[in-house]
Amino acid sequence: MSSPYLGPNILLPLEQFCFLFRIHFHSASTFLSIHFLFSIHFPQSRLETSPPPKKLKLSYNDTVLASCNALFDDEETKQDRLMIAKLGRWTPLCYHTNDATYSLLSSSTTVTDLLKDDSKLQIGSWSQPIHDPLSTSSCSSLTTMISGELTIDYVKWNSVAPFVRQIQFEEINTDQVKILNEDWRLYPQLRYFGSQFLAGAIFIDGKQAIYVNTIEPYSRDSIVDAHYERRLPGLHSSYPVDDGQDGYVNVVLMESCGYERSTKLTIGLRTCDFLVTSSIRLDVQSINMGPSTSHFIPSPNTRIFLDIQSIKRATANWNDETTIKSQEMGALFLLKQIRSKFDSLSTYTMCRSSSNLSSPIELQPATIWTLDEHDSPQKHKTQERIASRVFGMIAIEVIRHGRKATMEKESLKCYMDYGNGDSTNDTKISKTLCKIHDLVAAGGSINIIDNNELNHLLVDLADNLSSSLRALNKTRIEEMDKIVYGY
Repeated sequence: MSSPYLGPNILLPLEQFCFLFRIHFHSASTFLSIHFLFSIHFPQSRLETSPPPKKLKLSYNDTVLASCNALFDDEETKQDRLMIAKLGRWTPLCYHTNDATYSLLSSSTTVTDLLKDDSKLQIGSWSQPIHDPLSTSSCSSLTTMISGELTIDYVKWNSVAPFVRQIQFEEINTDQVKILNEDWRLYPQLRYFGSQFLAGAIFIDGKQAIYVNTIEPYSRDSIVDAHYERRLPGLHSSYPVDDGQDGYVNVVLMESCGYERSTKLTIGLRTCDFLVTSSIRLDVQSINMGPSTSHFIPSPNTRIFLDIQSIKRATANWNDETTIKSQEMGALFLLKQIRSKFDSLSTYTMCRSSSNLSSPIELQPATIWTLDEHDSPQKHKTQERIASRVFGMIAIEVIRHGRKATMEKESLKCYMDYGNGDSTNDTKISKTLCKIHDLVAAGGSINIIDNNELNHLLVDLADNLSSSLRALNKTRIEEMDKIVYGY
């Protein structure tokens, strides 16, 4: 016999249903318990590889709001639900099985009876909410803060992206934020620590939730990072003026300057900020890839939950002061997706990080460094791919030789000859490549770092790759969509 259906996302074993059914007829005061029964998460038994869940410890407010399916409603609605529980003198109660936790409301007498008979149960167990001075039976004018454990559990097991249920998360804390706010000059390894630390994180704001695929770090120190966030009057800033619940950190949407206006999802700290370049919505089907994020609107109430595996990997970076890269991955895939400052050493630091899900090459956000790595049936290389190969050659030279890195005439010629046969050799890209070739040919070789003339040509070259990068990101979004949502 199939399992009965008891509301949204609830399938109970038959014997469990009969048990609750008997309670319903045992006492009329328990009717509201069944009516308000909502699953905190999907049963974990659907994922055989997942570890057994631990029993959730919920506060009074958590339990009341979960029983009314109001965990992520607006604050006014939450306060209404808490007031109803208070006026009705309803007592919250939790029912735990091996694979789920449920929140209910009942009369105080029935709750006492159920807790007294708890030892007689063959399946599951009852418990009352934990005592929490910030969460009592009286309604408060303060914002109702749902516990981190309940929040992430709810998001994971109600997500439209099943992969996230197999990952363990913990909410960011003040000690971790203090480390992220340390000075990069004092702790150079922070450049490689922070991005790995935040890779695979989940941001939650109300009913919105996104999973961070790929993220890039930027220092606020102009000496350390040529692409630091500008501090001009009137510009929106990600700098956290006030310390919040977790310290000096906030999540904001930044409007980019220039002719390609877009909104950038940024995690702002006092010494640095992080740009999200690929993300997945967990509550609806949506993927963003590239520097712009349009499917998530953060607020001062946005909460950050970290992938525990990412924390462990980031800790190894923090403990190694000599580290020069954030992850074990090809060098070009660790470079940030920038389009300027090619004469600066910081442009070539291997500090971008990705989650396990998005680490495969075919799921990485496209950049000027890696455009040529995309598999294509075309026999001859396009001008865009030749340009990307030139950028890759430059990057590897700087990574290997630092300030002494040079661009050699013969090396550049080999890359340009690589594209012979392309019918579009009279494009802006090909003309810029020819100018670079002439610049190098004049002396046989040129320095890359602090070369302003070369930098201007490379900026022009990067700008002309924008449309190709957007097209490739669109293709990769389609591929990721199949993997993430299973369609």
